[in-house]
Amino acid sequence: TLNLSSFTSEKLYDFVEVFSGCTSLKTIYVSDGFNISQVIDNINNQFHPDFDFSEKMFLNCTSLVGGNGTKYNSNYINAKYARIDSSSTPGYFTKVNTRIRMDLPTENQNVNSTSIEIKGWVMSMLSNKNIDIYIDDIKISGVTYQERSDVIQNITNAGTLAENPTPGYYVKANIASLKTGTHIIKVKVVNNNTNTVIEEMSRTFKFTKPSVNIQYDINGGMLATDHGSTIGISNNLITENGSTNIEKIEYGTSLPNTGLSNYNNPSRINIKKTGYSAVAHAEWIDSNGKTYDQDIAYKASDFCDLTNGDCIKTLKVNWTKNKLQIKYHVNGGTLATTHGSAISVSDSIITINGNQTFETIYYGDALPNRGLSNYNNPTSINLVRSGYHVEKGKEWKNDQGKVFAQDPENGTYTISDFADITNESKTVILYVNWIKDENQPSTNTLPEKDGIKYFNSGSKLSTITNILGTTSNVKIFSKGVEKTSNDKIFTGDILKINNDEYEVAILGDPNCDGEVDGADISRTYKIYRKILTSSTNAEKIAADANEDDSIDGADISRIYKIYRGLYNSSN
Repeated sequence: TLNLSSFTSEKLYDFVEVFSGCTSLKTIYVSDGFNISQVIDNINNQFHPDFDFSEKMFLNCTSLVGGNGTKYNSNYINAKYARIDSSSTPGYFTKVNTRIRMDLPTENQNVNSTSIEIKGWVMSMLSNKNIDIYIDDIKISGVTYQERSDVIQNITNAGTLAENPTPGYYVKANIASLKTGTHIIKVKVVNNNTNTVIEEMSRTFKFTKPSVNIQYDINGGMLATDHGSTIGISNNLITENGSTNIEKIEYGTSLPNTGLSNYNNPSRINIKKTGYSAVAHAEWIDSNGKTYDQDIAYKASDFCDLTNGDCIKTLKVNWTKNKLQIKYHVNGGTLATTHGSAISVSDSIITINGNQTFETIYYGDALPNRGLSNYNNPTSINLVRSGYHVEKGKEWKNDQGKVFAQDPENGTYTISDFADITNESKTVILYVNWIKDENQPSTNTLPEKDGIKYFNSGSKLSTITNILGTTSNVKIFSKGVEKTSNDKIFTGDILKINNDEYEVAILGDPNCDGEVDGADISRTYKIYRKILTSSTNAEKIAADANEDDSIDGADISRIYKIYRGLYNSSN
């Protein structure tokens, strides 16, 4: 036997009795690189007359048999029979034996991950070879070769360890970009001498792009009465048309622009839990404590690593217990010289360490046994107001006029005494319930509504003094500078009557220039749309031109009418 599989003979023009006299030679292995095109004249398919040595190429090779069974014939001993034996082209050569095996994947295997393992072996009599792997005719990089003693020991007639030191091949190919469907793997053995494919095999596999299926857990809640007709509950999981998989996101894609399902959508998923609300912008939470905003279009990779296949992600409603926050308003009072060092006043609201909230009570809890904060505690909140006193047991009131005792005699207050927080957290403001002393001079009064004193705008201090009937104890300051009686009054000025101070708010003048004009309309709009967040309490009162305790389009309309003279100035 001769193995001439590494020969490349396309440039030869004569063979000179190469095998002549090899009487014991039975088999000659060659690859496609053994080429006699230069020897045979391409025009008449005859041997070139100048090179007659090729006529006796196989002289006396009496034992020779071709790969397809063609036996030696003394009438055919020239180079024309120096070709691979086949049924259509008899010859004395046998094509080099090459065998391919693919262990992974199996035929029509279902693949549901972003990568696929391709593994197998190649045995060949050809030593100078390469193994190329393709998926849908796209060559895969990163193929490695491995030793396979099991293959060497069991595969015969396809070379030995000498030609196949590492017959195994392996690659883990990334297929994330493939579309769902059937795809083809091809393994090709390439003769490196001729750069031609000497053997190949194909295998199909079925690819399904991995996806994350999102489930929603009510987490102790329940469906509200108004929800989508297709929505139900099964083992605490929300179902839609009987399925708990509410969202499906394929690898490499994102949720729709609407984001995750809303937990509070009356026409679809609407979940309630008495005394609880979902955390804003973190309405869902997973088992690892990671939170998700229901209005964000997350990617599949934000939930799972899909490289190894599908995954199920369970999100629970991120409930937080509702709370009542209580703030305290000085209501015209001021801090006494003896008060807690952490206590201050900002926008008429009492602060502690800069925080306006004094009490935070969670749903289901009671107020502390000490009751409400005391308005007259020298080590904490200590408020005074000249000409006013506070009646015991009626120290605080809310904006609806309901009165509260700072030290209730019959136990402590409950949350429901202040607000209903079963569905949402709320903040209430309690005002010191000042009562005017009986001996307070009647001349030093102005019309009052809900703790706010009013006078008709005459734009000058003299207007106020005329109402009060005195000028001796009435002063007005702008940024700390005292004004004269003929100076205009602006929103934000400080009015002092005896020892009482008032912050001036001229309805319709939120920009604090003493005039009602287009600039006030613009500022009111910015306050209404919360574009302007630095406005003072006086500016907000001034922007509420129709005095309905809400800054909205009606105030803009009213200021415009004042500006255009559609209201009489005396109003």
